[in-house]
Amino acid sequence: MILPRRCIAIELTTEAGSTHYHDVIATLATPEGRQGRPWAGLVRDLAWTYMEVPGPDENAAWARLFLLRTEGEGEIPTTPSSGIRVWLPGEDVPGLQADPGRTHGVRLVGVPYLRPFLAYLGEGIEPENEPTPAPEPEPATPVATEPEPEPEPGTDRVIIAVEPPQWTLLPDTQIDALEVDQVYGWIQSLERDYSVRPPWNCEFLPVEDLRTWLREAVRSDRVRAGWEQQQAEAEERERRVDLAFPSIQEYVEASIRGDVTLRISPFSGGYAIVARTGRGDQIYRHSAKTAPWRSDKIIIDTTAGVAEALARGGHGAEADARGWVSAAWDAIRDRIHNDPDAEIAVQSPVVKKALANLCEVRIQKGETTLTEVIYLVNGSRVSLEFDAKAYTGTAACLNERWYNAFAPDEISADKDDWAVIKRFWGSIAEITTVEEYSTWDGIVEKFQEHLQGIHVGKTLADLLVSGFAWYDEAGAELTAPRPEGVIWVPASVVQEFVDRQNGDLRSANALAKVLKSRGIMIEGTKKLQGRQSGERLGRRSWPIDPGFVNFRPEWADNGEGLV
Repeated sequence: MILPRRCIAIELTTEAGSTHYHDVIATLATPEGRQGRPWAGLVRDLAWTYMEVPGPDENAAWARLFLLRTEGEGEIPTTPSSGIRVWLPGEDVPGLQADPGRTHGVRLVGVPYLRPFLAYLGEGIEPENEPTPAPEPEPATPVATEPEPEPEPGTDRVIIAVEPPQWTLLPDTQIDALEVDQVYGWIQSLERDYSVRPPWNCEFLPVEDLRTWLREAVRSDRVRAGWEQQQAEAEERERRVDLAFPSIQEYVEASIRGDVTLRISPFSGGYAIVARTGRGDQIYRHSAKTAPWRSDKIIIDTTAGVAEALARGGHGAEADARGWVSAAWDAIRDRIHNDPDAEIAVQSPVVKKALANLCEVRIQKGETTLTEVIYLVNGSRVSLEFDAKAYTGTAACLNERWYNAFAPDEISADKDDWAVIKRFWGSIAEITTVEEYSTWDGIVEKFQEHLQGIHVGKTLADLLVSGFAWYDEAGAELTAPRPEGVIWVPASVVQEFVDRQNGDLRSANALAKVLKSRGIMIEGTKKLQGRQSGERLGRRSWPIDPGFVNFRPEWADNGEGLV
C-alpha cells in the first residue's frame, strides 16, 4: 500500500527495536520523562493511533506498524534507531492492509513534535530548539599578498551552472530497493492513477528492464502533471471542508471570585459540578444524574457547599460567597441558553461524538424521505444514511449504521441521546426535494464513461491479482445466479471516480443508492476472495449490469477494455 500525502508509518522491524521503542514510550509516559520535553504528549497519539501486526505469525509478539497523519514542515528521518523504520508519503509499505486515507482512528501529529521524538528514540537526546551560535572569530593578522594577475588576453572566466535535480515521483534508491511484487504494484498504480500504459507483455520482461522503465515513467511530464493535479484537488477538498460544529468544548465554566471558577462537565450517566482554583486545585466536587442548571435543589445544595468551601479556604465570608456562587450559576445558565457552543459542551459524550467531524446533513424529501449525515474522516467523506423508518426508529438504528461505517468503533446511543442528536442534525440540515436531483443523470452518465475506460478480465484472478474488472458470465458470485452475467468492478475503481468529482458527488454510498434504484447495480457490494500461489486474496467489488456499458462477453477474452 502506497502512503498518501501527509501520512507516515512507523514500523518495528526487529524484536530489539520493538523493546527499545516501548521502553522509550514508557519513559516518556512518566512525570520525570515528560519534564522539560513539551513534545512528550505525542506518546498519547502513538498509543491510540491505528496499528497493524505485519509479517509472519512468529513475529506477532513484537512486530508493529503504526499509522499517523502529519501536519507542519520538516525533514523526518527514516531510520531513527536500529530495528525501527519510518515510511514516508509516496513509499510503498509492504504488508500494509489498511488504506490510510480511509481508515478510522489514524491520529494527527505535528512534525515539530515528531522530529524531537524520533531523535530521542535514536540517541536518547532531543535536538536543541535553537542552534548554539558559533564563537566570534579572532581578528586575523594581515598577511602581505601578491596582487592577482591580470587575465591573459583572449581568456574568459568560465561559470559552471548546476542544474536543479529532476522531479521524480519515486527516487532511484527506492526503485532499486523494491521487491518484484512491489515493482509490478507500481506499474499498476501508474496505469490506474496516471494513465501510463505499462510495457508490452510486461509480465514476461526481466525485472531489471521493468526497473529501467519505471525510472523513466516516474519522471515523465504526464506523471508530474497528474501528481500536481491530485495535490491541488486534495488541497481544494481540504479548503472546502467546513465542519458544522468545529469547536466542541468539554465543559462550561463561569468565574466565582478571582481565580476560583464553577465548572459543569458531562460524563457518561451524569454531570460533574466542580469548583476549582486557578492552580487547578479542587475545593468542591459533586455529581448529579440530571442537568444541574435545571434543578433548583441541586443549585441550592451546591451553592451552600461551594460557599462553605470558599470560606474554609479563606476566600471570603460564607454569606458573601453564596451570592458569588449564585451569580456564577446565573452566568452558566445564560451561556447554555444563548451560546450554541456552551449548549453542545454540556451534552453527553455520545452526543458530542455524533457531532464531532460532522460536515453536513442532507434531507431528500419524497415518497420515501432519505437523510444523509456526512462526516469527514482522515480527509475522506463517510456518510450514514437513514430512510424514514430508520430515522424515526430507535437508537439501535444509529448504533448499527455507526458500527458499519466506523468499525470497530461503537457509539452506544440510548433513547435520550438519539433524540438530542436528531435535534442538532435537524438544526443544520439542508432539505431538498426529489425533483432537484436531476444532476444525478449527469453523474450516472459520467460513471458510465468511467467504466467504459477500464480493463475487464475473464477470470476471478484478473480481478484479485491485477485489479481489473471481471465478467462473471453466469453470475455465480451473486446471491441468485443471473443468466445475463454481471461485471464485478473493484471498489477502488468506483472510489477513484467519486474522488474525481471534486465534491459534486458526496460519497460512494450515495452513488450506490442511485445505481440500485435504477437497476444498474444488481445488489450490494461483496468481497470476492480466492487463492493465488497459496495466498488468500480478496477485493470488495460492485456488481454492475453489463447492459449499462453495452458490454459483449467476447470483449473479456483479452482484457482490452469495454470499448
